[in-house]
Amino acid sequence: MSELNKLTIKQYLTYPTLILICGLGVWLILSTGSRKYSPRSNAAISAQSPAVNAAASSSSDSAQVSAAQNLRGNLRHPLSILLLQLVVIIIASRVIGKLFRRIGQPFVMGEIVAGILLGPSLLGWLSPATMAFLFPPASMEMLRLLSHIGVALFMFVVGMDLDVRHLRHKAHTAIMVSHASIIVPFFLGAALALL
Repeated sequence: MSELNKLTIKQYLTYPTLILICGLGVWLILSTGSRKYSPRSNAAISAQSPAVNAAASSSSDSAQVSAAQNLRGNLRHPLSILLLQLVVIIIASRVIGKLFRRIGQPFVMGEIVAGILLGPSLLGWLSPATMAFLFPPASMEMLRLLSHIGVALFMFVVGMDLDVRHLRHKAHTAIMVSHASIIVPFFLGAALALL
């Protein structure tokens, strides 16, 4: 195996390993915290009979169930939903974008297709429950606001990289392309409207 392939495999394995370790750490912290800080005070537990203490120690399974329920409840928090949406969108965009780059298409085309796949056109049609979980209607306004911020930052970066001298030499081509990309779809849409 070449040195480049080993480096690429190591890069792809590092991230999931890190996420797995962090996930196990969070689970351990939540389960320890739910056992240590139960609703009853420690003084009340120590004053009970040994039989009750044994029953309380056997309730560690219920504490794990309680930790899982708390985690599921936290997943419905607006910030948790937004972060989950961002993770799903970024992963889908990167994966589909790389697939499109491999078949000779621009990366951005893969990102657009990823948006279509995650939207109501495909995900909402195939699995409405998953669509409702990932993209509930109440969270769409926050995601829309974040997308507007992202577009503004993207336009700022494009403006920073714009070379006006280079644009002057290509002005005629740029004007023709921009007008053709507006006029041709406009006329095709108008002709289609007649039908």
